[in-house]
Amino acid sequence: MTREANEPDDVERKNSCPDEAGELIRSLLGFQLRRAHTLFALHWHLSFSDQKARVTPMQGGMLLVIESQPGLMQTTLAQIMDVEGPTLIEALTKLEEKGLVSRIRRVGDRRSYALHLTSAGRRMVARVKEFVPDREAELLVDLSDDERSLLLDLLRRLVRRAKIVTAELSSPKRAARAPIEHRKARAKEKP
Repeated sequence: MTREANEPDDVERKNSCPDEAGELIRSLLGFQLRRAHTLFALHWHLSFSDQKARVTPMQGGMLLVIESQPGLMQTTLAQIMDVEGPTLIEALTKLEEKGLVSRIRRVGDRRSYALHLTSAGRRMVARVKEFVPDREAELLVDLSDDERSLLLDLLRRLVRRAKIVTAELSSPKRAARAPIEHRKARAKEKP
């Protein structure tokens, strides 16, 4: 007797694979980083859902930087936040529309703007400052202080290396680049 492809034995075999596939995907660093980012962003969003003027994690970070350096230029903020100009302008426009930030033309340079918090922006910064330590404590409760420091250090190193590699990949001389084994060896040599 010939079996059909979707008989019970085949279905059971297919259903046993999700555990293996789940382990495979959970073993990928990029997947775990993306998942952590998604959950951190969701936690942020849910925590600020009661606010009239909601801000994203990036916008919250921008507000903190502007508060610490009133009159900061947009280009400097882009460097600090490590974002491209168009991304920064879009986020600043949203903060300005929410009444949290004002852009004031700089004297002597009509092409650049000085960034300042409004009174609503200062209130939002106070809320962000109150929220961030509690947020990190809640989300990182399973990590010791040393593990938190190590995680932050590892992430910083990962970001630094990823920026180098992606710059190499986007280089017009991509075909002339050294093989990946050579890049790995160079990475081990540098602190």
